[in-house]
Amino acid sequence: MTVSVCIPTFNAAKYLRECMESVLAQNYQDFELIVSDNASTDATCDIVRSFSDARIRLHRLERNMGMAFNMNKAADLAQAKYVKRLCSDDVLAPTCLEMQVGMLERHPE
Repeated sequence: MTVSVCIPTFNAAKYLRECMESVLAQNYQDFELIVSDNASTDATCDIVRSFSDARIRLHRLERNMGMAFNMNKAADLAQAKYVKRLCSDDVLAPTCLEMQVGMLERHPE
């Protein structure tokens, strides 16, 4: 696997589905998608669970540990060569991962 797309999230039910769909719609498909939930009280985890894609992993913190901790936790869970951090209210253009991986591979320095 080449890319771990890490989405740290908290109470992001309003935006998360669109964010995740933009990752799953990438033309570059060698990735895992990690959602690290910071003890949300809305439907965030239900939205993640509604996807049936083996590349998606949900990690849920039992209590809110703060944004920085959750961002680091998401990265710690990554298993790929590269880590792409993505805010839960953002979307990726369909060629985003392809372009970023291509640049990193051409310029490993």
